[in-house]
This record gives sequence, structure tokens and C-alpha cells, in this order.
Amino acid sequence: MAKLELTEEERKTLTFLEWDSQSIGEGVKKLALNFQDKHGGSTMNLTSAAIAIIYECVKAGSDCTTIDLQGAFRGDCQLGDWKVTLEKVNG
Repeated sequence: MAKLELTEEERKTLTFLEWDSQSIGEGVKKLALNFQDKHGGSTMNLTSAAIAIIYECVKAGSDCTTIDLQGAFRGDCQLGDWKVTLEKVNG
């Protein structure tokens, strides 16, 4: 299994844009293995979406948020009702 090793500076970063290429590659590989996503596309989409929500939470000065979606859909696909909960667990 891929091993993700980050520098202290990378751990404090909220964006992949500041990571070096090797760390990004290792992160994608680890997440892809976890999600059984051999091409990495879904993994990056999920991770990018999560980081975007986390960043908005941090900007608002919060360490948790809950998003309730009623009747969510994408295109013509009905996704149903969802509750997305985010909570900072360390640092």
C-alpha cells in the first residue's frame, strides 16, 4: 500500500497546490487504493470537494459544519436527501 509522508509544512497546508509533486502522487495513490479507484479521478474529486468545504469552514472560523441537502440532484440523476457533516479531529 502507498505510504503518504508529508512535511510539517505540508500538514499545515489547506491546498494541494502547495504540495510537491511526489507527495501529491503518493496521496492520490493512497486514496485511490482506499476508494478502489484505479484511475484516481473519483479520488481526486472527493478529496478536492472535501478540502473546499474544509477551507470554507476554516475561513468562517469554525472547526465543524453540517450541510443538509434536500432533494439533491446532478443533471437528471436524483440523489435524494443527504446530510454532510465535517468535524476537525486534530490540530
